[in-house]
Amino acid sequence: MIAIIDYEAGNICSVQNALERLGAQYELTADPEKIRRADKVILPGVGNAAHAMASLRVSGLDSVIRTLRQPVLGICVGLQLMCRSSEEGPVECMGLLDARVRKFPEGADAKVPHMGWNNIGNLEGKLFKGLEGGSYVYFVHSYYPELCPDTIATCRHGDTLFSAALEKRQRRRRHPGKFPGAMIQIIPAIDLIEGRCVRLTQGDYGQKKVYDGEPADLARQYADTGVQRIHLVDLDGAKAGEPRNLKVLEAISAAVSCELEWGGGIAHSEALQAVFDAGATHAIAGSVAALRPEVFESWLSRYGARMVLGADVRGGQIAVKGWLEQVPVGIDALVERFLPLGLKECIVTDISRDGMLQGPSSALYRRLQSAFPQLSFTVSGGISSMEDIRQLDEMGLGKVIVGKALYEQRITLKDIALWLQNA
Repeated sequence: MIAIIDYEAGNICSVQNALERLGAQYELTADPEKIRRADKVILPGVGNAAHAMASLRVSGLDSVIRTLRQPVLGICVGLQLMCRSSEEGPVECMGLLDARVRKFPEGADAKVPHMGWNNIGNLEGKLFKGLEGGSYVYFVHSYYPELCPDTIATCRHGDTLFSAALEKRQRRRRHPGKFPGAMIQIIPAIDLIEGRCVRLTQGDYGQKKVYDGEPADLARQYADTGVQRIHLVDLDGAKAGEPRNLKVLEAISAAVSCELEWGGGIAHSEALQAVFDAGATHAIAGSVAALRPEVFESWLSRYGARMVLGADVRGGQIAVKGWLEQVPVGIDALVERFLPLGLKECIVTDISRDGMLQGPSSALYRRLQSAFPQLSFTVSGGISSMEDIRQLDEMGLGKVIVGKALYEQRITLKDIALWLQNA
């Protein structure tokens, strides 16, 4: 039985008619239990992404969809809602697919909406079995999912190459030169103390080096290379248990348009909301997750993919409160607790490698990615060169944070720009 999710988002009749022509059995329902028991699920949709996402949240169906294990097909707005975010609102979506949804830029050769027959290429996966690259399909849309690791078909409208279809898979082989998201994502880091850019060595506040330049200017330089996300750490806030550099976050948010993930000092819900209000797209929770896991669970339930688990490891144990204390909790146990609740991303920092420029703990990340293939792990600590990044890319890791290597010119902005251009 196929369940069609009923959430007031249009095109349901078209889906029903298509299934009837195929002789397939289906049921239109908003009942969570019927959806969970279905063999397959369709999330339809025509309309505004923000309105449709609000409807899912009010009914609680977004939480149901996040926990489904059977095949789920998202169509039109239904596909948008399965992505990380959409500019149609804008709105944060469910984060089941690793793509943001953008609005087409209007131009002489690219009218908006994109309407009519167009050919698709780079076909992968079972969805396109029997179809050849260059096949024509009909489009009517003004918003598109960007290229990402989940892309299984592409199309071009004007100068924009976009994802015509996405598929969430546990593992993907890298296809050099095929699309940018297939290579490891480089995330530059900015660590803050008293509004200044700094770097610590092995998490030791007594071994800090202050770098010249305004954080917002540095963030702008990073964004100009084409990176999708910047990693920001409030070291004052981590120590105090309260954000201390939100004015810097506001300045950076005003200076760049890429994603901003923020960690440090997020000890309660008011602080989390303040971080989001100041411009962060993602929030990293480490101490709270380890010490008060029920709070992090509530944040996952409310904010979904905007929440990132921060796991800072020293000697096999989790370090908290700005790495000043340790708790007898292992990384695997921490991940296993939150994974069923919708956790999508985890930043793992080997403190012994942080700021040492001696290479990452590759064996640790290889083991974690093998143990939890459905989770996106970000490598943090020890990156010293582009060769380190290439090796992590070959291992199939999704993201890597680069900090001191950038400050010390071991990796340059040009290196990052060339990496993205050659992806």
